[in-house]
Amino acid sequence: MEPEFKKEIDDLHDFMTEQGNFSEDVIERLNRIEAKIEVLLLETSHIRREKKL
Repeated sequence: MEPEFKKEIDDLHDFMTEQGNFSEDVIERLNRIEAKIEVLLLETSHIRREKKL
């Protein structure tokens, strides 16, 4: 394998690894946001019920 070609493959592998780490971080943050929204919905459910009456 030519050195330049190997470097390109290594660069692509590094990018994919970095992208995978970034994606995992985004998913983790979205899960935390979702959990916070669920808590807020539970905490404000009585307010929504009172407004319906």
